[in-house]
Amino acid sequence: MAQKNTKVNIEMARVNVDLANETKILARASKEDSAVMRTIAVETKKDSSSMKTVAVLGMLFLPPALLAVSCLFLMAQLWHELTGLCSPFSEH
Repeated sequence: MAQKNTKVNIEMARVNVDLANETKILARASKEDSAVMRTIAVETKKDSSSMKTVAVLGMLFLPPALLAVSCLFLMAQLWHELTGLCSPFSEH
C-alpha cells in the first residue's frame, strides 16, 4: 500500500511540474501580449490626436473651398448665359 501511494505521489508531482511549466509559458505569453497592447494603446492615442487635427483643418478649410468652387461654377454659368460661350477661361 505504501509503495502504491509513493507511485501516486510521484505521478502527481510530475503532473504538477508539467502544469507549472505550462503556467510559466502562459504567463510569459500574457506578459508579451500586455507589452503589445501597451504599444497599441500608445499608437492609438497618437492616431487619435492626428485625426482631431485633420478634422479641425477640414472644418476650417472645406467650407471656404466649397464656396470658392460654387462661385466658379456660378460665374461660368453666368458667363455662358451672357455671352453664349462655354467658359470665361476659353480662348474664343
